[in-house]
Amino acid sequence: MRGLSESTKELIEYSRRLLEVDHPQTLRQLHYAIFSRQEIEYANDKASYARLSRATTTARRSYRQWQLAGEIGPEPACSIPPEWMIDEGRQPETVNVWQDAASYIETVKRCYRRDNWQDQAHHVEVWSEKGSIMGAIRPLAEQWGVTLRVCHGFGSTGMEQQIGESFAGINKPITVYYLGDHDPSGRVIESDIHHRVETACGRDFTMERLAIHAADIKRFNLPPQRIKATDSRSAGFRREFGSDAATVELDALPAAELRQRVEEAITSLIDFMQWSRQLTVQEVEFACIANIAATIKALPQRGPHDDTRFACANSSSPTSGAGEVMARAGTGSERKSGMPSPDLRAWMNAQAGAGVTSYHREEGTPAIQPGLHGRRGQPGEGRRER
Repeated sequence: MRGLSESTKELIEYSRRLLEVDHPQTLRQLHYAIFSRQEIEYANDKASYARLSRATTTARRSYRQWQLAGEIGPEPACSIPPEWMIDEGRQPETVNVWQDAASYIETVKRCYRRDNWQDQAHHVEVWSEKGSIMGAIRPLAEQWGVTLRVCHGFGSTGMEQQIGESFAGINKPITVYYLGDHDPSGRVIESDIHHRVETACGRDFTMERLAIHAADIKRFNLPPQRIKATDSRSAGFRREFGSDAATVELDALPAAELRQRVEEAITSLIDFMQWSRQLTVQEVEFACIANIAATIKALPQRGPHDDTRFACANSSSPTSGAGEVMARAGTGSERKSGMPSPDLRAWMNAQAGAGVTSYHREEGTPAIQPGLHGRRGQPGEGRRER
């Protein structure tokens, strides 16, 4: 790549080698990984961190341009696939929308997941002091179906109350695996949120720290930091770990090691015989969902220029439902003509005979809507009062 110094090229190529083996990682995790290995000239300071940020930004943009060009030819030199790095602080918040019912049911097919923990002996969660490492462990949480929570330092009162209400309704032993900095505040945050949630839920539960530990500094050659003199909690930390004890951030632990600890901890509490039974049930349910999906996809779908609109209001009848309505709605030509199919008309009459009258017709809609019975009337007219 033109315009890059040899040292920057070396940094990009080394970063790519690390990420190729262990991804995704945050910029901060990559920074610590490079420094801890001491295989290239790199310091644990703000200048090096900023240089790494610039270098990886250039490398990811180069790879992205190659993708946009159709991935013609070999991958560009000094490039990094963008998905190998994550930024938890800048994730978008999106609204789920679908083009039509068939698209939605396809999502349901992909997203349905049975709760395999429902007959396990333990309830398990993973909590982290900070959100920056969540991207590294989120795939594990999704794989094993466990809840992740971020304290963002000392957890808020709202957080303790929310978890307390949730834990109060769980009738089995609860184990929380905790991830936090090894420093005076990080240690107090762990015990503080544990005590507060126990008070909020009115019961005891187990909290076990998985990372980071004092021994990890030497074991993984992590960059030690000095205890902050301004930290009011430093006296207790020195008493427990020594007057010259070093501190270290959670982000410094290699991402692969962090993931291994989390997975081993989660799976240590799983009864795999029960787990397999739930997976067997889930396969049967998948087959049922696929069958429903195929039926709905075979129905005429509303296109982007089709004014035909069907709506089903909530009904007190246990027999009503969107799937049944759509199945009885008839062909697309019947819908556009404004006349219900004979099957739909019979179903509507049966619903009316059962006292279900919570149907309406949207203003200006030419097609019949499931649940329409009698004249249009005024807003609220023709609905059963509760």
